[in-house]
Formats: sequence, structure tokens, C-alpha cells
Amino acid sequence: MTSLANDIPYDREALIHQAGNDFFVRGSEYWERNTHSSSPGAATLLEDTRLLAGRALYQSITGRGSSKIIGWTRNPYYLDAFTSAPEDETTGPDRVISGYFSAGKAIELEADGDQLRRLGTLEDQYLSVLEVNLLRKEGFDADSLNGRDYNMLYLGTRFSDETTPLTIETGVGQWQISGGTVNQSQSFTSLQRDSSGTVSTDSTGTRAESWTLSNRTSRLSNGDVDIGRLNLDITTASGDFQQPDIGVGASTPDGTLMAFNLDDSPLGDGILIAAEQTANTAPATGQFRLQGVALALTSQTNRLRHFDNALLTIESSSSATLSPTSLTSTHSVDDETVTKPALESLADIDLALSQLGDGRVEFTSGNLVLEGFHTASQDQFYLRFRSTWGGEEQIGLLVATRLP
Repeated sequence: MTSLANDIPYDREALIHQAGNDFFVRGSEYWERNTHSSSPGAATLLEDTRLLAGRALYQSITGRGSSKIIGWTRNPYYLDAFTSAPEDETTGPDRVISGYFSAGKAIELEADGDQLRRLGTLEDQYLSVLEVNLLRKEGFDADSLNGRDYNMLYLGTRFSDETTPLTIETGVGQWQISGGTVNQSQSFTSLQRDSSGTVSTDSTGTRAESWTLSNRTSRLSNGDVDIGRLNLDITTASGDFQQPDIGVGASTPDGTLMAFNLDDSPLGDGILIAAEQTANTAPATGQFRLQGVALALTSQTNRLRHFDNALLTIESSSSATLSPTSLTSTHSVDDETVTKPALESLADIDLALSQLGDGRVEFTSGNLVLEGFHTASQDQFYLRFRSTWGGEEQIGLLVATRLP
């Protein structure tokens, strides 16, 4: 039994898509910075690999003292997270990986003396969340990543007032790090909606330019310390407390896994994950909990699919089965409505498994492709999701972690 709590600040951005294909971007400057914060609560560690807990999220308030006061409420959710084996009795796991779904409301508030009075509901919120929590260690040096090779993937979204209001991009590739320079080769797919509402997909994107990786010093109670946080920039390394070009991230102490929050980057806003390449083959057996998000577009709809209780079963070194359970919510453009989340359990899908070397893998079935990589420990897969289903284009990012 252990105790668990978190507090994650975030900046909100939104794209409003109205009937008639009118688009309006609301950037982070439109809202005050908010927080995704949970109350302390008990959690259970199962066989040193799964962290199980019921999580209750605090309500938050933005815009106090202004004419736009908003209360943000969030429903509780169940956490089923993967944890790596602890290094020793005094050091915890170097990663906790989870995905979960949470719903809530934005409520208009009005000041009434020292109190706040509830008015109407401004919007319903449905959130698909992917969390990568990495162990911090004082004295970490980004130079320890030099001379190492990584597999990487990302998911990012870009909003615009121009001819292409919405772009969802997901890519996979390889990194070689040398002297703080990230030499890379990427391929990426872009799912776009233009200003007329037309949806298109381009799977031919490539990226080969170098990036810059550097330490990002943290300011702690005992002073400024390097604990594994990183800056990822296009060319010149950012200062410790500046916003980097691509994103702020972190590494495990041994450098085998990195993750970055993409923020106003060339890739968009989203997440990037990189794991050190391995000569180990993919596991030939085992069950893996599949968690993550897919975004799906047609000319008349925008759909969110959250995978939580989905199951990936490895049958052999060349075959697997996907049991695709997900929660879905659909925005109808013409009706200007958003459906409440609905549980969707589809029939099992037989997958062909191809091992591409250096830890890279691909699962395929018709036009469904899961492409990415596994870790050297053979207990985690990080996968790009691509599919066309009934005229609906879908792309996303999934994480599969071994079940006991």
C-alpha cells in the first residue's frame, strides 16, 4: 500500500468548429493557467508492475477577480498504471506509465461578496490523458546520452486561423545523439481538415534536420540542480528557465527512456517519447494493457477514441490479437453537438507482427497499422496508430504495458 498525489499545471488551447465550417482558435492567452491536481489517496502496487488506485481530482477556479470566472470540475477516474521494477529497497521505479479518461464541466461563476455563485454550464469536457512519469536523480548530466541510439514517436496537434485550421500529426523515427546534437530520421503522417471542412491524409512526410538536446536545471529548495529534466531545441540550446523551441522533457536516470511535452513546436502541441534501441527481440508471448488516444475525422464529425481496457495479446514472434475496447465521444459539425462518452467493444482483430530490428515493430491488419518500438525489458510497446474505418481517418498514439 502506498500514497499517491499529483499536481500538473497546464495551458489550455482550443479550436472551435461551428456549423458551416467556421473555425475560431482560442490560444493559451485566452485562459488563465490551470491545474490538473488530484487529492492524496491510497494506491496498491501489484507484483511490482501495476499501480492501482481510484483517483479524485480537485476542482479548480480560473479568472478570480475578473469578469470571466470559471470553475472546472472533474469526475474521479480509475488508475491502472505500469511501473518498472524498483532499483532497490530505497529507490522506487524509474517510470510510471498510465493512460486514463476523465470527464468534467466548465461552469460560469459570479462573485457574490466573498462567495462565488454558480451560473450556467459553459461546456462539457472529455479528456483522454497519457502520463509518463520519470524518476528524477540529482546530478544527472545530458552528456550521458551522447553516443546512444533511440527509437522515437510523437503525436501533436496544430490549430490555425489559416487555410488548414486543424492538423493532427504522428511520426516515428530514430535518433542518434552526439555532443548534444540529435541526428534523426523521421517519417510522419498528417491528418488535416481544411477551411472548407474537407479531410485529407498525407503519409509521405519525412524529417531529417538535427535538433539540440541540453540539461534543464531545476530550482529546488536546496538550490539549482540537474535532476534529469531536458530542453529540446531546433538549433541553439535554451536557457534553464526559458521555453525551448520544441519542448521540455525528462530522462530516466539511466537514459533508457525520455519523454517531452511538445509546446508550440514545429510538430504541434502533444507528446514525444524516445526509448533506447535494443538488440532484444519483441516478446513472443504475453498480454499487454493497451492505453492511449486516437483522433478521428470525417467531413461531418470529429471523434475522440480513448483506449483504456483494450488488450494486446502476443501469440508468437509473428502474430498477435487486438481486443479494441475504447470510450468514444463524437462532435457533429452540422448539429453542433457532442455525444456523451460511449463504451465501444469491437470484435478481436488478428494482427501480423513484423520485427524490424533495433527494437522496432509493426502490427498490421488490413489498413490498421500499429508501428513503433518496444523497450529492452520487453514489457512496454510505444505505438503509432493509423487506420481508415468506414470513411473515417484515424491516427493516434498508444502504449501497451505488460500485465502480470
